Amino acid sequence: MKKERQFKLIAGVFTPSDAKEILISLIDEKIRFHNLKILSHQEKYDVDDSDHVKRLNQLIKTKSQIQKLIETFEKKNKSLVINSSILIDAAE
Repeated sequence: MKKERQFKLIAGVFTPSDAKEILISLIDEKIRFHNLKILSHQEKYDVDDSDHVKRLNQLIKTKSQIQKLIETFEKKNKSLVINSSILIDAAE
């Protein structure tokens, strides 16, 4: 029987400044996580962990895209509506 859980992580209307602080902080933390995994894997096995390197590159690209989007809202003096949930399920 599959039992998934969903949790609201972010929900609301934010100024560009607050949105940037929240979203970039989350992404930066994920970037740190993957960097640590890559370094750990390099120390143990003397090779890059391609899964973490791939995800790290995706996160860096996403961070840049979000920053540009927030700048657009900032220039228009508009607030942002952000909704984000986390879905947790058992791996099969």
